[in-house]
Amino acid sequence: GVTVKDFNEYYQLTTAEGDFLYGCMNFGACALSFIPGLIYDRLGCIAAMLLGTLLADCGVLLQIVWTPDWPEFVSTIGGLAFCYTCFGFASTFFNVIGSFAPLSAFPVEYVGKVSACIQVCMSLGIT
Repeated sequence: GVTVKDFNEYYQLTTAEGDFLYGCMNFGACALSFIPGLIYDRLGCIAAMLLGTLLADCGVLLQIVWTPDWPEFVSTIGGLAFCYTCFGFASTFFNVIGSFAPLSAFPVEYVGKVSACIQVCMSLGIT
């Protein structure tokens, strides 16, 4: 799964809960992946990148302040699920920008080569 020993101990997670968090991250990255493309089409590159950055920051900041005992109105696994969904969803914004940026930044004769390099780098980042 997505968790490591000290993470499991701090949040008192089981292996199944760690696997659930991994699923939340994949849900954000896969099931919601069409939304960044829509935002890119409607609002452009800068808005899509800004929103992706804000989502990633939101997930990171919430995970930093989240403790097993705080906040009391949401369960630990519920809060972490939201954080990990944000992580996965934010990654799709960066993938969209990485895929579409060469189309506007490079001359037509280089778009295929640059796009291929970007796709390889994104694939390596996933592993």
